[in-house]
Amino acid sequence: MAVLVCLRHDSAPGPSLYPSFVAPPSSKAISPLTNPSLPPSLPPTPHTPKAFIINHSKEYTIAALAAWVEFWLELWLLPGLKTRGLFTFLVGGLLLVAGQACRIVAMHTARSHFSHTIMEKRSEGHQLVTHGIYSFLRHPSYCGWFWWVVGMQVLLCNPVCALAYAWVSWKFFASRIEYEEGTLRRFYPQQYPEYCRRTVVGIPFIR
Repeated sequence: MAVLVCLRHDSAPGPSLYPSFVAPPSSKAISPLTNPSLPPSLPPTPHTPKAFIINHSKEYTIAALAAWVEFWLELWLLPGLKTRGLFTFLVGGLLLVAGQACRIVAMHTARSHFSHTIMEKRSEGHQLVTHGIYSFLRHPSYCGWFWWVVGMQVLLCNPVCALAYAWVSWKFFASRIEYEEGTLRRFYPQQYPEYCRRTVVGIPFIR
């Protein structure tokens, strides 16, 4: 994922912001760029065009096209929405960077205990990670992903997609976290409930 932002000054107060390139809005699209920094215990992602997951699924393609269409349509019809948003740009950039950093720190902390899939059966040697970022966030990777996708749309001043991405992501993670925490309660019947009481999810309205 790369966003090239060009600044120009005109008669409007403050700098005008023109993101001149918008890549498909998914954190998975930048995983080949961040995986080199991941711990050796995690399997590396091959640096091939396929690894960038440009054509991940029908839903992915629809989401990507929606962001592109909204950005360029609003830039054409409502240019003021895109050109006077320094504060919005900074907020979006902060959410994006913080979200990606949260995911990377989560992977570094969990190391070999980190997985992109929900473990249905406890593997030998698996431990509940409760230190580092996990000492206050139960699902830092999910939290990071949520704020990453929202931040990207805020950065692009895409109000419709910002709300849509937030809603769809929230629904997905609410369901996934409920299921995943059910499995973790089975694996750690005494430890996990206590761990939940002293941590948060980091996604609004998901406890």
